Order: sequence, then structure tokens, then C-alpha cells
Amino acid sequence: LPLGRGAQRELAPGTAAVRVEPWTDGGWIVLVETLQTQLLVTMPKRKLVWLDAELAVTREYLPPEGRLLIDFAAHPSGAATALEIEPAPGNDLFLRPIHSRLTRFLPDRSTVSAELGSGIPDTGDRPQILFSLDRGRIAASGEDVQVAMRWSDNSVRAHRLEFRDGTFRPVW
Repeated sequence: LPLGRGAQRELAPGTAAVRVEPWTDGGWIVLVETLQTQLLVTMPKRKLVWLDAELAVTREYLPPEGRLLIDFAAHPSGAATALEIEPAPGNDLFLRPIHSRLTRFLPDRSTVSAELGSGIPDTGDRPQILFSLDRGRIAASGEDVQVAMRWSDNSVRAHRLEFRDGTFRPVW
């Protein structure tokens, strides 16, 4: 993983850096994915890794069981926001609506998590075929975030949320 100024860090075998963002004090935040066979790549196995300026790991985040880490964005304050999805459990994985969460990692190492609503009612109907669960992207706008999601009905919707007073608030 080349990180400028000649610095490099080897990732664990069988993993790849999906996204790398600069962090505070010359550090980095890296979205690391465990490589899988093509059949399973629809369910990404990812974690966030924080590296200091010497490229030593200072923090890691693995999503809880049943959640998939999709993307993240770094903020000027040193915080980061992760986009995660919660597909239905078990055999209903591709048969029920997807739920999405934003998790904010604050500089003091605390976290705040909130559901990102799709506006799609769960009618019990089977959604259209989902080929991949890698269905969203997030970008920072200062301390706020913009999220583009492909939801269970295959609609793509953009969301902007502000982060104020320790919580996410939808703007649009």
C-alpha cells in the first residue's frame, strides 16, 4: 500500500485496499477488503483501519454480525463516517428490503450510529433481484455527508445529512 513520501505498508495476504483517505497528523484511514471468490464478492467483507504517520495501526473497526461495511468518508475534524448495510438474515438475504446505517467515528473514539431510511415500505413483497450488496457510496462535505444508495427496489436515491449535536439530520 503506497502512501506517498516513499512510505509503504504491506496488507495482510488475501486483502486489498478499497479506499484510502488522509487522516489527522499525517495518518490514514483505509477501507480493507478480504478477497473472495467471484461467487461471494456480492457480500463484501471489509473493515476500517486507522494508521498513524508511521503507518502503525491505531484502530480497527469490523462491523457487527449481520452488517456489511460498504464505504467511508473522512472529515476535517478527524472524524470518519461509515456506510453500512443490514441485509435480511439467512435465506431472506436477497428477498427483503435492505436497511442502511451511518456510523460516525469521533476523534474521542466514541461512535454514533443512525439508520438511513430508504422511504421504501416493507410490504412483504419480494424485491427485484439484487446482484450485489455493494450498493452505496458516501462523500464528506465538511462534517456532513452525502450518500448515494441503490435500494432494494433498485432505485438510486441521493441523501444529504448534516451531523450536528452528536446526531445525523436529513437535509435532503
